[in-house]
Amino acid sequence: MSSSQDIQTPPPASAASSAQETPFRVLLHRRDIAPDGSFRPAASFAVTSALRTSGLWADLAPEDGWALILLSTFLSPNGDVRATSDQMGHALAVPAREARRRLDRLAALRWHGLPVVMTLPKDPAPETLVLSPPLLGYEEDPSPPPPDNTLPFVPAGRDAVIANSRERYARPKDDVERAIARENGWEPVRTEASVQEPEVSTPSRDAVRRLVSLGFEKARADDLVARFGGERVHRQADWLPYRNVRDPVRFLTAAIAGDYEAPRGPRAIRDRGEARTNTGKADS
Repeated sequence: MSSSQDIQTPPPASAASSAQETPFRVLLHRRDIAPDGSFRPAASFAVTSALRTSGLWADLAPEDGWALILLSTFLSPNGDVRATSDQMGHALAVPAREARRRLDRLAALRWHGLPVVMTLPKDPAPETLVLSPPLLGYEEDPSPPPPDNTLPFVPAGRDAVIANSRERYARPKDDVERAIARENGWEPVRTEASVQEPEVSTPSRDAVRRLVSLGFEKARADDLVARFGGERVHRQADWLPYRNVRDPVRFLTAAIAGDYEAPRGPRAIRDRGEARTNTGKADS
């Protein structure tokens, strides 16, 4: 380190330990106060008019003043202002030799005979620069005490929770069973309410069931039947065994939408011929 340089400034009217007359002020905060009184520490840093009125800033060389301000940005939640020499050198953004020279000058400064910046030995980490306590005034941020009139939490109890859930979300059992059957293409569930109302079989419903049995999702089957009719669906499903397809669902979807013609092949021709022969014999 270089030799000490005493800044000849007139002493303040009273002790420098007073927060109102120190060049810098640290305000200590209590964040996230819990009911038991625990909290998260935080701190904020402020430059006071004493930096100007005490003559400290006027007696600082420009590079020393900016280095001092730079050091003040390293404020911990507990209110300490400290940084390692490596951190300061990196923040100064100058070559290592120039950074070392500036830090040496900063460590050599004196204010009213006291160091402006103190250095802590490097063991094993790089040395640490600390803003001297006489330059700092500490204040506590007056935070409201934790509320002491909070009503205790009383659980509602199992019966009350079940009753509330049933009131908000429950549906009649018959409705739920019918919805599940409808989504999966199953036969409708026979309940007491539906015994008197037998479901009427229609070509559209039969077509939907047939598509579901071939692997279609219920919603997709409903859409195809609604758009193209049950007759076309049955016709294309009847012809499906005569087609050599790997993905029946994909092919049948395209066949229904495009209304494909009847398949042509030995088996299809034979089956159609047998159908005509049987029809002729029945007519004779």
